[in-house]
Amino acid sequence: MQIVLFLYKNNIWEVSRMDEEKNLEQEINVANEVVATIAGMAVSKIDGVAKMAGGFTEGLKAISGKKQMSRGIKVEADGDTVKIEINIIVRYGVNIREVGKNIQAKVKEEVENMTGKKVEKVVVNVQGVKVDDDGEEKIDNIMLQEKANQIPKIKFTESRILDALPRGLDKKKVEDYVIEAIKYYTRHLEKQRNMGAR
Repeated sequence: MQIVLFLYKNNIWEVSRMDEEKNLEQEINVANEVVATIAGMAVSKIDGVAKMAGGFTEGLKAISGKKQMSRGIKVEADGDTVKIEINIIVRYGVNIREVGKNIQAKVKEEVENMTGKKVEKVVVNVQGVKVDDDGEEKIDNIMLQEKANQIPKIKFTESRILDALPRGLDKKKVEDYVIEAIKYYTRHLEKQRNMGAR
């Protein structure tokens, strides 16, 4: 687009043409919150991400009922470059390194395409693993199975222990009492072995 200016100098009208796009100083500011929202939308497209992990301030925003796409995302802008830090929780069973690489690529692509800013760095912090209800049951079952290299566990039922303890014993002192009783019995067995060896 061209603009035609008529200038009056020394009693002469002059025609001057100016290319608006070349001479117009463009200033477009993109708020860090906008960059964070774009990054959040990009992260939401990646398989393996259970949810964003946020800090204290994000927790307060969640209480207010607003769904924040920028939750768990920190943006540092320096002119036309940005650094983005993303905190996530992944789903159990995914390849965490692969999920992280996919997030970095997608966030960089979308932020650069939408804002024109250069993404200098995308840091992905994995702060947890989400296990679905079915997965929790599987993990519990695995943990209960005896392994070949596992030291055998001694199991006692709570009712059996409580029946053996003196009545009225403070629950906070039960562990101390049981440990002392075991120590006492161990010393007793050692004395009997020593007497039998004579």
